Amino acid sequence: MLKSSLMSQSRARILALIGITGFGLAFWGGFLARGLLGNQLKLGLLREAYQLLETHYIEPLPQEPVLQRGMVRGMLETLDDPYTVYTEPQQHVIQADTLSGEYGGIGALITTDGKGNYHLEPFPGSPAALAGVAAGAHLLAVDGAPLNEEGSLETVVARLRGPIGTSVRIRIRLPGADRAQEFIIERERIPLPSVTGYILPGSRNVGVIAINVFSERTPDEVAQTVGALVDREAESFILDLRNNGGGLLDSAVGIARIFMREGMIVAEERRGTILETYHVEHPGPYADIPLIAVVDGTTASAAEVVAAALQASQRSILLGSRTYGKGSIQVLVELSDGSSMRITSSRWLTPTGIALDSRGLVPDVLLEPDLAGSDAALIQAAELLREGKVEE
Repeated sequence: MLKSSLMSQSRARILALIGITGFGLAFWGGFLARGLLGNQLKLGLLREAYQLLETHYIEPLPQEPVLQRGMVRGMLETLDDPYTVYTEPQQHVIQADTLSGEYGGIGALITTDGKGNYHLEPFPGSPAALAGVAAGAHLLAVDGAPLNEEGSLETVVARLRGPIGTSVRIRIRLPGADRAQEFIIERERIPLPSVTGYILPGSRNVGVIAINVFSERTPDEVAQTVGALVDREAESFILDLRNNGGGLLDSAVGIARIFMREGMIVAEERRGTILETYHVEHPGPYADIPLIAVVDGTTASAAEVVAAALQASQRSILLGSRTYGKGSIQVLVELSDGSSMRITSSRWLTPTGIALDSRGLVPDVLLEPDLAGSDAALIQAAELLREGKVEE
């Protein structure tokens, strides 16, 4: 099983990923150790080029971390693989938080006015709100460092986040105030929900489960959401996998197991023709509820894994347009400076043995792309549920 794990040689984690939204089309699968190359790779040409730059370049060279990151990017570009990519430390923090489904922070939305100014909008009941930070407060500094020295919104977000229980010192100017104030706020666990559940408007008993990313917490969120909608008298369900670029492989497998009775979910093919299959071990808690999955061209990777498993097992028909078609799996490797690499490590196959790269899944009820992405798709799915057409 591709569960998140820690290697003894390093604090770096490996995630099994399949995703696009916010992650650049990756399907992710675990955590790797740092220093895998050690001294095995001879970098004579690289050293030679660097020495020539030091000797001849007219301007001061960038700092060493900047140069090294550029070298990593160049190395990955030679692979001609759009899914094997390098991520800066600040972006990595945000991506890792999204995949974990939570983060340590002060609980505030950070916005920018386009003039280099950052503002805070605290969530109700959050550490920021309880500390007295008012909506619209101008954020001036984090832990003593002025924000005019920062390079991006992602950098600011990453600096405000940190381990749960640690503190961050912020300097802000409250709306209408002349002077700045400092607040020391203890970071708390802030959830990042990946599932939205609601009763379809115009219907008393059709529940919609919309998943936007497959994080570590998503299977639990799905089960809780279905249970809550059942309590509200929902009798049939639409699984909305549109606008979902994927996420964690384990999460996709876990969600399929919630709804399926039996059968294979997905097969993973690694280098050296190693094939690992994932199955439903026993009927899921909601294996018998009427269900239709809705997909479109933005349904990718982990979302396609779930859709393919439901379709192949005849658990649910698919309604919508052809899906994106992303059949590779990446490992997310954290490097020693807090940056990361996503490396294509394997490919996945549907239960019928099909690789979806560049082809995607074809729904059982095919809609035009613009219709598949609209509310009309949900209305048509609800009609099929009412007619009892929930399986092939």
